[in-house]
Amino acid sequence: MCRPRKTSLLLLIILASPLLAASPQIRIVSVNYEREVSYKSTLDIFITVRYPITLQPITVFVGYSITSEHVVNYSWSFVSSKYLRAWRTDGEYITVFKATIPSKEYGEALTPNSTVLFYVYALSPEGAYSSTINATIPPRDGCERCFRVYVVDDQAPKITEVQFIPEAATPNMTIKVIANIADDSPLRNVTLTAWMWRGEEFEEVKARFSEVEPETYSATIKVPPFIDEAWYMLRAEDSFGNVNVNTGEIKIVKQQAETLRREAESALKVYMPILFTLLIAVVGSFIALTAVMVRKGVVRVTGETMETRHPKSLNLSLFLTLITAFLVFYEVRPHGMATGLLSAFLLLIAWYLIDPRTPSMPGLTPLKTTINDNPFTSLMFEGVTLALVSGGIATGYLVKLLSPAALIIFSKTLKYSVILLGAGLVLQALWPALRNIKIEFELVEEEEERRSEE
Repeated sequence: MCRPRKTSLLLLIILASPLLAASPQIRIVSVNYEREVSYKSTLDIFITVRYPITLQPITVFVGYSITSEHVVNYSWSFVSSKYLRAWRTDGEYITVFKATIPSKEYGEALTPNSTVLFYVYALSPEGAYSSTINATIPPRDGCERCFRVYVVDDQAPKITEVQFIPEAATPNMTIKVIANIADDSPLRNVTLTAWMWRGEEFEEVKARFSEVEPETYSATIKVPPFIDEAWYMLRAEDSFGNVNVNTGEIKIVKQQAETLRREAESALKVYMPILFTLLIAVVGSFIALTAVMVRKGVVRVTGETMETRHPKSLNLSLFLTLITAFLVFYEVRPHGMATGLLSAFLLLIAWYLIDPRTPSMPGLTPLKTTINDNPFTSLMFEGVTLALVSGGIATGYLVKLLSPAALIIFSKTLKYSVILLGAGLVLQALWPALRNIKIEFELVEEEEERRSEE
């Protein structure tokens, strides 16, 4: 059968409708169709019509409208049905027709999350007709008795490209992931799961993408330390629940992981013996100085502040401590922000406790007295404090409370502990000479003041 154009077909029905009367001679027995249809396919409707053999062959039309939830007035299209087969029984014909929506002639297409409203209309040349809505033309503002078919999206999102910036990552680096994903429906979520392998162990890292441009999504992930192999799975899900995944390997510069391992091992081999030697020397020095002061009766227990004997040297020690605290935080921060802050904070707290200019606490008076007479011993005490911090970090790693990044933090804090202890010992060894220079300088100043007064 021919397919009349939309305009001429609609005009034919409108002109013929006053001459037609609904007739029980034509009966639409059944209308079969799928309740949901993919927007990539078409809707096939199978119509069974029964009519007397006395009538000439009938024509079956389907009126339809593709709508969305926000449409108020509907626009109707019409398509004629194709004859499939027929048989005769009890003086009647039973004929099966097939209609396809949307019609290619109108250039229409189904869209996701829309609804197809349609009704069936059978017409004979004698003027008899039958309609599933009991009317030739439906109202423009709706069609309660129309059949409804929901258009769904059953196509998975298309992941066209996944790019890592930089292309080859190093351990302990933050990398950016760019994904190009196309879908005719909105994406519900886009996630990335990465498995970072460290020998026989792995760490799972997850990130959620955000849309930066149409069909372009971005996320960032952090590569943990000591990683030598990494794999990823990108998962994209649209609003209809269709899922697509993309998997692959993240290129890791393995030499970087080996370098970090060697750095941690060298720190253990080099700094640990020096640290123990310096700790023994510092502890021995404190014990000796405290014993001498106790014999001389200099040590006293009080909650008051002490009169500072060497304020300039004490300020120099404080300045060196502040610089060390900043450097510790700066170098530890990329591997652990909280640990870097805690290490710097403990250094400052330790200084407050041993500074002779702050109120003394019970038990700290001998230490403060020693530092008041020998200001650079404060650096040795700060080195001991930082050594205890590094020891706590190493213990946390050994009992598996901390990640392997703790080894890097351990090496950093251990290095500055050795620096503080060494600087304290050197300056304290030079202290008698520095103190004599200071005394001679003060005597010269007093002599000049006396002469100016005369």
